[in-house]
Amino acid sequence: MHVRWAWTQTGDLALDYRLAAPRRALVIPPRRTASRQDGLWRHSCCEAFLGVRGESGYREFNFSPSGEWACYAFADYRVPLAPPEVTRPDNAPHGRCQRHRHLWRLRARVPARLLPQEEGGHTLVLGLTAVVEALGGGLSYWALAHPAPVPDFHHPEGRLLVLASP
Repeated sequence: MHVRWAWTQTGDLALDYRLAAPRRALVIPPRRTASRQDGLWRHSCCEAFLGVRGESGYREFNFSPSGEWACYAFADYRVPLAPPEVTRPDNAPHGRCQRHRHLWRLRARVPARLLPQEEGGHTLVLGLTAVVEALGGGLSYWALAHPAPVPDFHHPEGRLLVLASP
């Protein structure tokens, strides 16, 4: 798995996930209408966990190859808050999946208004993760790091990338 990130001119966070695997080895959900959907992590999806360095709160973004997405907010480790409100499709996180032979690519975007808010010069930290469903069954969990004995994408030590402000 390879992931690149960049800031857009509007301050959105652009993510580009790439996974090389035989085409028939993975279960890739079919394309659907882009909308908020819970439970995407039960099948192949890409995720991003964003927080402000030194603070316990964070946000989770899920992007399915189907085009469905999810956005969650947490006050602390797995302590949920009301999810950020998304009232218009143009203000929603979104992802688009492409498949070419042995390459699965998902390009995602997190709108600037949904990012955790930095105050007083703090910086954002990012954890990049993916859940991959094999055709024969079973899930594998990919991350920059697995700081716990079992995969736990919410673990604060998994947010390893420090992002410079856009």
